[in-house]
Amino acid sequence: MNEKLMKIINREEILDKKFLFIGLDGGSKKIVDELLRQKKLPVIEKLINNGSYFTSHSDGLGASPVLWTSISTGKKQEKHGINSFYGTSENVTAKRIWEIFDELGFPVGVFGHFISWPPKKLNGFLIPDLLALDNRCYPEKYGFMWDITNNEKNKKSASPGKLLGYFVNSYKNGVKLSTLIKAAAEYIKRKIVVSDKLDSYYSLRIIKTLFHKDLFVKLYRQYIPKYSFLHIHLVDGCSHRFWKHMQPEHYKNVSPNKIAQHGSKIYDAYCCADRTIGEIVNCADSDTVIILASDHGFKAPEKDMHWANNVTLNVNKFEEIFDEHIRKDLNFSLILPFIHLSIRNVTPEKNEYCKKIIKSAIVVEDGKHLFNIHEVDHGNLVLSFNNKDIREISGKRIDINGRVLSAIDIFVLDHDFSSGVHDIEDGMLVLCGPDIKRNYHQKESVQVTDIMPTILALCNMPVGNDMDGNVIEGVFDEQFMKKYPVRFVDSYESNSSEDAGVKSLKKELSDEETESLKDQLKNLGYL
Repeated sequence: MNEKLMKIINREEILDKKFLFIGLDGGSKKIVDELLRQKKLPVIEKLINNGSYFTSHSDGLGASPVLWTSISTGKKQEKHGINSFYGTSENVTAKRIWEIFDELGFPVGVFGHFISWPPKKLNGFLIPDLLALDNRCYPEKYGFMWDITNNEKNKKSASPGKLLGYFVNSYKNGVKLSTLIKAAAEYIKRKIVVSDKLDSYYSLRIIKTLFHKDLFVKLYRQYIPKYSFLHIHLVDGCSHRFWKHMQPEHYKNVSPNKIAQHGSKIYDAYCCADRTIGEIVNCADSDTVIILASDHGFKAPEKDMHWANNVTLNVNKFEEIFDEHIRKDLNFSLILPFIHLSIRNVTPEKNEYCKKIIKSAIVVEDGKHLFNIHEVDHGNLVLSFNNKDIREISGKRIDINGRVLSAIDIFVLDHDFSSGVHDIEDGMLVLCGPDIKRNYHQKESVQVTDIMPTILALCNMPVGNDMDGNVIEGVFDEQFMKKYPVRFVDSYESNSSEDAGVKSLKKELSDEETESLKDQLKNLGYL
């Protein structure tokens, strides 16, 4: 236990509730509502009828690692230290909620949370997934999951014998036989049939979701955590890939055959997620608060069809403009319609050099700057195309630091790359369980940073005055609020360098780790 934390919290006052948090990445409330009207999400509908339902929103670009860290800390990125896809758990400067429960001596479980690698050993389980750079996890025997899903070398060259070993290991550790049969069938299909790439992408996302669900259920039943979290990435990935097939009226030249083939895949992904959620919540007892939340929703790009809404940057080509010695430190990610640049090992000189190169990009025929630049903080730049001054880009040339390229060289159609874009105003939140109002729908949207303070209040734990989020008091039964009014504490962090939850120095990824992370971002659709 953390003695400093015990001084500000009386463990005996913490209520005997458990919290089961299901993170539905990219879950859009508008899509959920549409499917609820069609009676296609019975599990989510039951949670809503027995709980409270909200629209959620966030600030900034809508980058998932940033938002999930905000959700788990109750703080915005300026306070929690994660501002891009290129952070690790060693860069987080605020305590996440599972760390607080762990330091108070409670069992916890976290599966697939962004920015949970490298993992810290705790009283329970912690399985990083997205953007993990090796197979470290707790319990250590579950490291085989990273080998299966994230090790590019294994995915390309794994022999049938090695795959059989993975399957046996998976079965021993909780993956259902039905899930393994689906995985084997997909493997055989890919070997003997030339499959449509999008069909294969969808099938693999479904199988990965089932793998994670099976393992999480096994671990949950083993540890019975006070606080647990499972990340479901299925909806987000499908929304990026298939939005133009679901809403072709917002795009140009979408093939009717592709619409027929893929038009229902996003809806199917939500239905699969609903079934997955059903199996998970069946593990919980009556003393458990179920939280179902997304970090953002999705939408089609703006309908004016301006050129800037139809293209994005060819990052590999653009990087060639920069001096060779600095290219390895340029960490781009595409959060359409924006381009995010995080500069590794940043110095004032390196920061100014990058801004100079970007500002030098001029459309030759118009004499106008190509980019708008917003400097979030030192070494953290957000770029957008100058669609106010530049009305058309087709057939034009771009001069960047004296090097002239045709527009076709540095742009790619973003609808081929990722047709759905993040909607930071259309997230969703459901809370269901003891002391939560039933069938309560609040018209006012809540901030994603409100979720953690609300969980603390439900547990009769004080809320940090330094948190940006607020307790959603309308969600509580009236009697609960009278008996357990919201209390506050200055902070859950300390200034001590010994504080395990707070890192004072930002640790940079190595060259090899950075390249590995970029490979994963490409697979996720962010590069």
